[in-house]
Amino acid sequence: MTTSKPNTRITDELLDQIIGEEDLTDLFESGEFMAELRQQLAARI
Repeated sequence: MTTSKPNTRITDELLDQIIGEEDLTDLFESGEFMAELRQQLAARI
């Protein structure tokens, strides 16, 4: 069971949903994940 840290808007559960079954090394090495995340966040604001 995951628990969230107090006073954070990004919960462990949200991170689990975002990460899913992805290999974290691949996510951060390619930079594609962060680029997509920034693009999606920008589209929401």
